[in-house]
Amino acid sequence: MARGKQITKSEDSVIKLGLQIGRGPTEIAKFLGRSRQSVHNRINRMKKTGEINQMVADLGQFDE
Repeated sequence: MARGKQITKSEDSVIKLGLQIGRGPTEIAKFLGRSRQSVHNRINRMKKTGEINQMVADLGQFDE
């Protein structure tokens, strides 16, 4: 099966920002011009590597 181009670092940043402001995978995918499934898969990979958990922890410091 043919694979599309990889998600770039800047697209990763957009995905993270989208999640921070409460957007879902479908809305983020439309904005990036990517499939919902590719964004969903990338979010799951970021969760497994801790990229998203770290992002949430970093934001927690502003809740004081």
